Amino acid sequence: MFFGCATPYAYRFDAMSRDDTEVSAEVRPDPTGAREILLSLTNHGAEPVQVGWTRISVRAPDGQVTPLRPDADLGWVQPGQTQLAHLGPFTLAAVGDAALANDGAHFELEVPITVHRERTLFRFPLVAHVQPFEESRR
Repeated sequence: MFFGCATPYAYRFDAMSRDDTEVSAEVRPDPTGAREILLSLTNHGAEPVQVGWTRISVRAPDGQVTPLRPDADLGWVQPGQTQLAHLGPFTLAAVGDAALANDGAHFELEVPITVHRERTLFRFPLVAHVQPFEESRR
């Protein structure tokens, strides 16, 4: 039997952040390593911010929606506090043509947040850049 070696690929995403007077957020996806998205939310306001932790999702280029869950029950983000969430599972192909097909693909992270009793949906565009794993380590 012959088994071919498939080239492993790594993903890089453009920096994603959002700043407003009440809440700022930073997103760092890692679909092939930790298989999660790190989401950091900071509450700059005077009231707690409610995050819909169980309603966070990522939308794929084909429109498929995948729910993501934090690794712990995080509750509300208190005034002046930062909450770091490890959201998963977020997995994308790591080898072969399936990984290469994601190069330039547009995903979107959707995070429901309530500030001052007003619901809003934070949307973070995630554009995938795929390259051979060895090149990503340079």
